[in-house]
Amino acid sequence: MTVHIGILGGGNISDTHARAARETPGVELVAYWGRDPEKTSTMATRYGGRAYRDLEGFVRHRPMDAVLVGTPSGLHAEHARAAAREGLHVLVEKPLDVTTERIDALIDECDRAGVTLGVIFQDRTAPHLVCDARCTLNTDCTNGSCNMYSGLCEATPAAKINGDPCTANDTETMLMVMGSKDGGRFGSKL
Repeated sequence: MTVHIGILGGGNISDTHARAARETPGVELVAYWGRDPEKTSTMATRYGGRAYRDLEGFVRHRPMDAVLVGTPSGLHAEHARAAAREGLHVLVEKPLDVTTERIDALIDECDRAGVTLGVIFQDRTAPHLVCDARCTLNTDCTNGSCNMYSGLCEATPAAKINGDPCTANDTETMLMVMGSKDGGRFGSKL
């Protein structure tokens, strides 16, 4: 199955995500929109797909299954909501937006549309951050042992060598750390 991806935004982070998407088997970049049409046209030429000059045309592009949002932070929710209204799954560069009101509205929009909403947080599995998150959640993170939710996370030899006592051993553990023990609403719908 091929997943068709669109990218909102034409800056450096969007280019980074486009490169990663292009290198992912089963992913095809199909559409781009950003405030600078020249940048999105360059991305379309470089990675394939079509550049749009209007957001409405972009979110109606088909086939397109999901959108990566890499526009400025204060516009994330607005742009992601436009995609969700068109039935597109949304992966947003951190933060989701700059106000809790806009974030709540985005979550509500995705719920109404029945689409998955995710946040790009590329360092979420960095060993020291994982351990810090667990300690914040009052889990046992002492003596090189991170026992969380029945011990699903364990220290690895590489982590011990690097001085980091904890690393996640699978995606499910990371979902638990981020607050969704069973994958919940952020489970895959693609």
